[in-house]
Amino acid sequence: MGKTDGYKGKARGGKGKGKGKYNDRDGGKTKFITTKGSRPKHEKLEIKFNPAKRVEYLTGLSAKKKERRAFGLAMQKVKDRKARLEDRRGQKEAIT
Repeated sequence: MGKTDGYKGKARGGKGKGKGKYNDRDGGKTKFITTKGSRPKHEKLEIKFNPAKRVEYLTGLSAKKKERRAFGLAMQKVKDRKARLEDRRGQKEAIT
């Protein structure tokens, strides 16, 4: 077939827009196969959200953030307490 090697598109050097390719499997009976699908160009894919699940997801993120913050503050208190005890221990040893 030459330079295009059965593909009409920019990837193989053709000037086509990549709308489809030639069908060589049936011996050339079918000239062109579209790859766009059966939807018309003006129809767009519509995504629908479940409002209840969306609210649950968003509030869940906030709850997780609060939980992480509370855990971090508790760990900081533990670290501060250990540091204070270590300082006191060091001061006692310095005196004696």
